[in-house]
Amino acid sequence: MQDKNYRSIEARIEKVIPEVKEEEKPNVVTLACKFGMPQKRLRACLKHHLSRQQREATNRRLSADLELVLCQYLDRLDKLGISP
Repeated sequence: MQDKNYRSIEARIEKVIPEVKEEEKPNVVTLACKFGMPQKRLRACLKHHLSRQQREATNRRLSADLELVLCQYLDRLDKLGISP
């Protein structure tokens, strides 16, 4: 349920952003109330902060590069018939 709500708010923000960027100094509080979204999230989007879906996961132990190297190493061991 919470994920659907998050996605619907993100969709509404994506629709509002082009309209808001035309204004020199938009009133974020008024816009958030008008379109039914949290003002904090709208303000963050206007400041070009990444949303939760756009950010890299924080619970990963390996970076993307290290994970790729590890997978290549394991594939190489597999081709040689050696158990990791």
